[in-house]
Amino acid sequence: MTGLSLQPATFSGRHLLPADLEDRVTFPDVIQGLAKASGDMIREHDFTPLPCAHPNCHQIMLAARDGDRLAALNQIAPVADNLDLIAGGISFTPERSQQLIQLFLERMSHCGSDCGCGDVVSLGPAESSPQSQIDLAAADVDPVLDRFVARVLSQQATAKDLMRVTITSFLDAYNFDIRQLMKCCTHHVLPSGHMVPFCAYNTLYRPGHLTLPPLKK
Repeated sequence: MTGLSLQPATFSGRHLLPADLEDRVTFPDVIQGLAKASGDMIREHDFTPLPCAHPNCHQIMLAARDGDRLAALNQIAPVADNLDLIAGGISFTPERSQQLIQLFLERMSHCGSDCGCGDVVSLGPAESSPQSQIDLAAADVDPVLDRFVARVLSQQATAKDLMRVTITSFLDAYNFDIRQLMKCCTHHVLPSGHMVPFCAYNTLYRPGHLTLPPLKK
């Protein structure tokens, strides 16, 4: 297994009592439950919104895996500080993965925008091995992450070295939010030529509550 996808219940097409809506599961409930069940291998702040959509649509966590041990990549590469490195999608090629890690390590080796008073991480001489570079750049991180980065740099990493957890919350009639629809990155492309946000189609158009307007030529 290389990924786990979770979806809080969407209340669609069923009779509900007000008490049911008060107890609906939300992102914080799922994330807190996963963090607790992991035995501290992952933490609540290791999850981040999927950049292409509204923050309330999707959450994602990527972790290095070694046997039955997990270590979130966010521990060494906070997503919020490195969005430019992953902009435009996710790449699974060994070459692109190696390039991303190299760019991140180079970024770690510079002083950044602060006063420059902290220690500067060295990447080692050009002839040093990938493992020796990781020992310098990630001296205080989980050994699972250390081994993962070394495998990526040597282009030996495979799907079994990574674990992906995603949480998707779909809209229904009870939590419908126009702001989320405006940022939707998942659409139904219909035979008529219409492209409709996923939750708008399932909540409004599929049941027939609204009809789609004619397309302008």
